[in-house]
Amino acid sequence: MESHLPFVKINGFKLRFSENLIFRSVLKTGVPFEDAVRVMEYVKDSVFGRKSIAAEELFEITKNALTNICGSKFTKRYELWHRYNVLRRRGIAEPLQILVGGPPGVGKTVSLTDVGFRLAISRTITTDAIRRVLKVLIKEDPILHLPSYRVWKKLPGHEVTEHPEIEGFVKQVEFLSPFIVELVKKSIKDKKDVAIEGVHVTPWLLESDLLKKPNVIQVFLKAPEKGTYRQMFFSKRLREGETDRQLIEEDFEACTKINEFLVEEARKRRLHIIKFRTMEQTVGELLEVVNFRIKRIVCMLNGMAAHAAYREEYPEFI
Repeated sequence: MESHLPFVKINGFKLRFSENLIFRSVLKTGVPFEDAVRVMEYVKDSVFGRKSIAAEELFEITKNALTNICGSKFTKRYELWHRYNVLRRRGIAEPLQILVGGPPGVGKTVSLTDVGFRLAISRTITTDAIRRVLKVLIKEDPILHLPSYRVWKKLPGHEVTEHPEIEGFVKQVEFLSPFIVELVKKSIKDKKDVAIEGVHVTPWLLESDLLKKPNVIQVFLKAPEKGTYRQMFFSKRLREGETDRQLIEEDFEACTKINEFLVEEARKRRLHIIKFRTMEQTVGELLEVVNFRIKRIVCMLNGMAAHAAYREEYPEFI
């Protein structure tokens, strides 16, 4: 079958046609997986039997397939991703740095893993993994050796502190923040895309000069209603092997307080907040934010009036 698919001619090179590349390039726009498969099959059928095809023609065939199957909204996004990728190859556009924060057990890891796959970001990092590495190197510090929602138990005088759960959480965040920020700066310097998620991605994590960069995308994932959040949290902890239900309940109450605190801080800083309802909805909203930023980057680098260029498609972000 592969021998009946053409070579793709691009910049003087001939590359083997890749179904996977077509599939992944379309997924970036936010189309459902099944529609991305349909587009990929349509493109493959369109070029089947040809010996070679120019990259520009393949691009047009894919655009037509997207328009027919998914609609013009996704075709426009596909074009913008193409322009962004050209700007990246020229060294003009900077790499994507996607950071997702939120309380424990709210679906950050699963959601960002899906988004990372769609965007072909191979470096997806959890801040808790950073904590686990550091606690091996710094054995004497108890702040690193507990989950963020249990640090308060090690605080002197926590019995009389008004909000010990928040104070313990903030202490661990303060310890880890420089490492997370340095990771973002290093990824930008090395021209590498990265996706980082974790409770330590707080609303106050990034300095203003970093947060103002259009390629640095920070989103806060808010817990759903308490009953739903409780079910999600318990399910996760039981899967991890925790059997003490009283301890899980205590941890959950600490996490709800951390969630309320973080939501308020995210609102103060006008970060984009996504309330988790379902995996599909959360991933969809994350991709909306990313596609908005891609359009903004392309508009800015092409010297276009950004607000006029994306107002119609993204009124909620203006």
